[in-house]
Amino acid sequence: MFTSLGTSLMSPACLAEGHSRTERQRSGCVGAIQTMRKVWLTVVVLLIYFTEQRGSMGLDGRCLSKPTCTECLRSLGCAWCKQKGFLAQGEPNERRCDREEALRKRHCSDGQVLNPQPAIRSRAEEPMGTVVQLEPQNLHLKLRVGMPQSFEVRFRRAEGYPIDLYYLMDLSFSMKDDLENVRNLGLEVVTAMKNITSAVRIGFGSFVDKVVDPYVSTVEAKLANPCKEGYKGPCQPAFSFKHVLKLTEDVEEFERKVSKQSISSNLDGPESGFDAIMQVAVCQDDIGWGNVTRILVYTSDDTFHLAGDGKLAGIYHPNDGKCHLNSNGLYNKDTVYALSEMIPQSVVGLLEDDSSNVVELISEACNNLSSYIVLEHRDVPPGLGVSYSSHCGDDRLAQGQDRGECSDVRINQQVNFTVTVTSSSCLSKTESFIIKVQGINEELRVTVETLCDCDCQDSEEQSSQCHGNGTFHCGICSCDSGYTGQRCECETQPNKDTSLAVEALCSPAQTNSTGTPLCSGRGSCVCGQCICWGQHRGQHCQCDDISCNRHNNMICGGNGRCDCGNCECFHNYTGPACECSTLTDQCQTSNDGICSHRGQCECNECHCHPGFFGSHCTKPLAPCDTYRACVACMLHESAKNMCHHPCGSAKPIRINGTQSFTCQDDTVRFNVELIINTGDIFVYYTDTPRGIDPWIINMGKAVVGIVLLGVIVIIIYRLMLEVFYQRERRRFLKDKENIWWEDTQNPLFQEAVTTFTHPMHVLEPDADCATSTFGKIKQM
Repeated sequence: MFTSLGTSLMSPACLAEGHSRTERQRSGCVGAIQTMRKVWLTVVVLLIYFTEQRGSMGLDGRCLSKPTCTECLRSLGCAWCKQKGFLAQGEPNERRCDREEALRKRHCSDGQVLNPQPAIRSRAEEPMGTVVQLEPQNLHLKLRVGMPQSFEVRFRRAEGYPIDLYYLMDLSFSMKDDLENVRNLGLEVVTAMKNITSAVRIGFGSFVDKVVDPYVSTVEAKLANPCKEGYKGPCQPAFSFKHVLKLTEDVEEFERKVSKQSISSNLDGPESGFDAIMQVAVCQDDIGWGNVTRILVYTSDDTFHLAGDGKLAGIYHPNDGKCHLNSNGLYNKDTVYALSEMIPQSVVGLLEDDSSNVVELISEACNNLSSYIVLEHRDVPPGLGVSYSSHCGDDRLAQGQDRGECSDVRINQQVNFTVTVTSSSCLSKTESFIIKVQGINEELRVTVETLCDCDCQDSEEQSSQCHGNGTFHCGICSCDSGYTGQRCECETQPNKDTSLAVEALCSPAQTNSTGTPLCSGRGSCVCGQCICWGQHRGQHCQCDDISCNRHNNMICGGNGRCDCGNCECFHNYTGPACECSTLTDQCQTSNDGICSHRGQCECNECHCHPGFFGSHCTKPLAPCDTYRACVACMLHESAKNMCHHPCGSAKPIRINGTQSFTCQDDTVRFNVELIINTGDIFVYYTDTPRGIDPWIINMGKAVVGIVLLGVIVIIIYRLMLEVFYQRERRRFLKDKENIWWEDTQNPLFQEAVTTFTHPMHVLEPDADCATSTFGKIKQM
């Protein structure tokens, strides 16, 4: 199988979908290819490896008891007790098969319990190759059915692991420019590979197309020289695949062989690349593949023929997966091939027009493939299931995978895988399968045996455990001729079908023994007599004391005794589960009344008549709704004599005065009372409350409306007046701020003051003191 890693310049739709030429024309792929002015190449690097089969999963974890030791050990989680005298009289052999803990609790001594445990043993052998990357390389597993067994596989990516590189080139006419560059490519490729590993071998092969019409012109002249007219260079006939150079370390030989190659031509776009890949993969000796990393470099400028393309040429035979190279290394066989399982992964890169970066792409592809580790299994026998948990470092953990996968693994980095193997059935012999890493020749061979047989080593002939009439082995008696039974205690009767006769004695006479379990399935038939198990009893073990009806999760409700599946009730109890008491004390009310005379006492509980509820039926159901019609009828004087229907057994009584009524509305007011002693119902009602004259109500409404309207008008008027006052005030304040006042003396104004001089105080003119004023009289 191949892991592919490739580079492509073609339209992704053309390659990924795998269109035929007609399909590519419809999708526009041909137009895209025709616009290419230079060669676009495709390089595919493939790691060769092989797939493996998947096993089935194991069984569930329950122990299903079996009658023999071999069958027991093949049942998941079961162990077998071979101890003498382990079973009580009548116990079946299945009781020897149980979980080990249960057997030990039942006093099966050490050394008498057979419970082989799964085991893993590493087998030391010479490692494959000088550089060991995968460990371990040989394991031996011992498995129990349904019990998973896990082991660790370690892989460390080694530096300098040998590489075989085979260069497979398309030599169709469109590749003529690139052939010149490839002729000098050998040394560069080997030099680049030397950076990865010190041991490199290189080989070369080429392909064109299937040599059949309509892929190649079958005209005789065109078969000899298929190139275009006017082409002066060498041109060789078309071929499907040609092996040119076996893998070698001689770089000069590679360049010499490639330099002798010439271009060919075909008619359609797709090439026979898959035919070439198949032959490179299967022709191991011709190519010279070694037990190292195998790399196939595939270069082409177009797509390849797909399954179904061969219909145009009448090709329908499937490829047989065998090598068909002739002595000259040519392959021209026309078959339908299937390579999808050989190419599970790929990496795509882009080539320059002159293929100048092909060495760089090959080196990068090798690193990418080497850093992606895939651990897979193959040749797993039926009945085994294999799963993986990958521990890739950096806290990366993937569990329950169909294969182990780790990416970006560096050189000398170790990654671990937990491999879990589960057996769903017993293997008839020791089987083996392979676990290996893609592209790495190293492998882990796992040998598996299942622990399904008993190794008791205690065979005892004429054993006392078998009444001297058989051989005791692994806790079971194998009876001699003329004897039968679990312990060979029964003699067979001549001229009779002994087995059927014995079974008939253990089956009820009124039933068909072929359809009824012996001893009702609750005991063992020993010499025509039933030995019952546990608490079962009776001639055919048909009786027990635990299968009676239950009440409140108690057998017979705790009020009776279970006898052969039927309850025998104690005094004052009855019913299938003795759940019903015949007493009536819980139903009594007073004066020997039962359930207030409004119900029946069943199982010492009141079951009320319709319309009543409560533990003693003392509460009428919805009394207001029930007796409203009765009271309404009684309030009509003319209809009082016809109220027996709405009132029923109730007795309506009119009362006077003011009281509080439970049931009342605009039309009626009443109370309902149940007399417990007699069960009578009394309805106490009063006259309908007198209504108010509607005219008065209407007048009151009108007055209230007028008053409210007047109040509203006043409020509105007051609000409007307030708004007007505020506006006038603001206007006054504004005008006041704009007035300017000037302070001047009015010429017509005379001050109302007269001055008088006292004669005694007149001073001389030459006196030092001035005349003094005695007083001023204000004239009014």
